[in-house]
Amino acid sequence: MKDKATKAPYGIKHNPIYKDPNYSTPKIIKDIDNIRTNAIVVFSEKERQSNEELLKDEPLLDVEEMEVNGFNLRSLHDEAASLASKKITPSKPIQDLLDDAVLQAWVKDGIPLHRDNRKTCGFCGQVLPADLWAKLDEHFSKESKDLEASLGSKINDVELEIDRCGNLLKLQKVQFYSSFHYAFETLYGEYAAESKKYVDSLNSVIAALNLRINDIFTPKPISPLMDNVLDLENIISKLNELVSKNNEKTKTLANDQGVARDLLRLNEIAKFISDINFAGEEKDIQACQEEVEKLKEEASEIFTEVQNLDSRISELQMQLRDEKKGAERVNDYLSHFFGHEAIRLEAFEDTVTSAFKFKIMRGDKPAYNLSEGECSLVAFCYFIARLEEADTKGKNPIIYIDDPISSLDSNHIFFIYSLIESQLAAPREDASGSAILDSSGNKTYNYEQLFISTHNLEFLKYLKMLSKPKKNTEQFLLVAKSDGSFIGKMPDYLKNYITEFNYLFGEIYKCTDVANATEEHHCFYSFGNNLRKFLEAFLFFKYPFSEYSQADHNKRIEKFFKDDVGSEPLVQRVINEFSHLIGAFDRSVQPIDCAEISKLACFVLKRIRDNDQPQYECLLQSIGMSDPIVP
Repeated sequence: MKDKATKAPYGIKHNPIYKDPNYSTPKIIKDIDNIRTNAIVVFSEKERQSNEELLKDEPLLDVEEMEVNGFNLRSLHDEAASLASKKITPSKPIQDLLDDAVLQAWVKDGIPLHRDNRKTCGFCGQVLPADLWAKLDEHFSKESKDLEASLGSKINDVELEIDRCGNLLKLQKVQFYSSFHYAFETLYGEYAAESKKYVDSLNSVIAALNLRINDIFTPKPISPLMDNVLDLENIISKLNELVSKNNEKTKTLANDQGVARDLLRLNEIAKFISDINFAGEEKDIQACQEEVEKLKEEASEIFTEVQNLDSRISELQMQLRDEKKGAERVNDYLSHFFGHEAIRLEAFEDTVTSAFKFKIMRGDKPAYNLSEGECSLVAFCYFIARLEEADTKGKNPIIYIDDPISSLDSNHIFFIYSLIESQLAAPREDASGSAILDSSGNKTYNYEQLFISTHNLEFLKYLKMLSKPKKNTEQFLLVAKSDGSFIGKMPDYLKNYITEFNYLFGEIYKCTDVANATEEHHCFYSFGNNLRKFLEAFLFFKYPFSEYSQADHNKRIEKFFKDDVGSEPLVQRVINEFSHLIGAFDRSVQPIDCAEISKLACFVLKRIRDNDQPQYECLLQSIGMSDPIVP
């Protein structure tokens, strides 16, 4: 609990802004005391960001202050108002032009386009009168031209003032430290707003002057002055104050960053101890320490009791491992399953080690020179008996049995199978003989996995009949040898068929469908041999009477197919010609007639079904197939 309460926040130890890669428990304890003593509270998000931005600052060059005085709005406005309102009159005015300012401006603009350039009007095409230029010169007098020039000069002065106002503020945010960015942006915005007002006032002056130029003989008033020069000068003064503070900040930057770094670290710790409820953790630690002391006392008492119980358990385990009972169980297996009354196992206690040992007795005397089969029987029975011990029983072990019938004669193969089935493979049962089910309603078994290896095909036949938890949970594997040994899947003919008789029936069944010739072509080429061997076995057991010798296979075929005169010769030809090449070698260079074979296979199966329906159905069940013959 102590480590949990004082472990440094990950961000402090690894964040480069704190510049302390070795921030350890003593340091955080010291900072926690500092926070509690000075009642330091967690920063607001704005304060935290401000301090973090300060740590990113680099020393900046000094910034030059702006010129405060220099706005000429009032003088420009007054001078423009004087010019716009000045009264002048032409020497010999042309009344139409005086009455229409637009027409007067149009004529004025057309003079430089026509004088000395054209003799006809560029608009209407009429010949220009000879006295036109004299009349226009008398209308547009020197006084009007002088006023027009003064008005144009004043417009230029106002435009220069607009440009100067736009270029006056050359300061940028990047010239200031992060702590002054907000103030700079605020003042910059205020200056932009007031500067726009200032420029708008100057533009209104230009508009008035342009109106007078377009109507030179008519005085024009100028709108009253909106003077915001004092506001602009006040904003510039504040910006200059900010510049002064910014320049001063360069001298104290390193110290300010150190203070900010400490504040950020303490802020992180304050947030950390708040998030983990540090005060509550300390109370829990104290309570846990008191509980630990109490539990230590109880543990000491319990430890003493455990030692006593361990001694008692050891005594009981010795009783559970009573080798005499194990020996009796082995003798029961030998007697019940194998009928070996002569051989029995006898347990006796070693007086030196107090451990039990065994003697194999034959009658009342120790048995010597046991055969390998007898050794295998005793060892296997002992193995089965050990599975009933307390260390193994009910714990679902993984069991591997390696060829338990090794060195045994064929009389014992079924008994070994019976012992495995009854003691290992069969589902668990309660006292009433009912199967014990798990929470899912499935039968339970005495093992997690069961592996059995053998090289005996007869024993393999019995192993296929063992009880199994579910379908498709068994695997049949085969150890093959080819430049070493490897484990592969068992061939289907060994896996699927208990006897060769079933296998041969299955191969004949495949040939009933000529479509199988593509994938199962081998069964069509082997059809002659397979049919011959199958009929030999089938007919021998069907007609075992003494008038036929064991080798008289042809008579049995004649008897079986006697009701169909044309079929018996065909069967004889296929099982003789297709199973031999001597005397018919030319057949080997001709392709197999799959359709003929398929037809004969169907005929043979139909004949078996007609003669012995129950056996035919059982043969189909043994290969997992349905009847291919349409009734």
